[in-house]
Amino acid sequence: MKLYHYAPLKNTIPVDGILSFAMGVGDVAPYIRRAKSTRRADVIQWMESCFPGRSRSVSCITEPIIDQGHDPMLCQFIHERALFSLNLDALTADDQIESIWCQDGQGDTCYLVTPDEIDFSPLPWHLCNRKKDKFFGVIRHYFIVPKSGAISSKYLKWEK
Repeated sequence: MKLYHYAPLKNTIPVDGILSFAMGVGDVAPYIRRAKSTRRADVIQWMESCFPGRSRSVSCITEPIIDQGHDPMLCQFIHERALFSLNLDALTADDQIESIWCQDGQGDTCYLVTPDEIDFSPLPWHLCNRKKDKFFGVIRHYFIVPKSGAISSKYLKWEK
């Protein structure tokens, strides 16, 4: 099974793997409003209140983004990021995963799933709309919590 992760174009993922927020990677800006703080420690505390391991998780989707021309933010997002796929079967076989959580695009609640419960049906990219402040919050996505807080590059492939 393949899952997909977008990262900044300039990254060290081919060498270091995907490092989690708790490992010091990632901008606090997207979380300031929800965490009510600009401090990384406060953001980590807020993340951990969502579900255990949230600050050590890696966000993934089940397909590459499909820009259908409904909103320029998807096109911009795609062109400003590198796309990586991760081999979920290999991660599972090597016992690298602590847990997997799903946010189904219907709200902020996440729930625990097994690899077999991951939904690979097409994602509703047409719902994404920057003006309506709807981006990944309306798209089903998953949080892989690796035991080490990172996904090693040996489980990743640079797609674009």
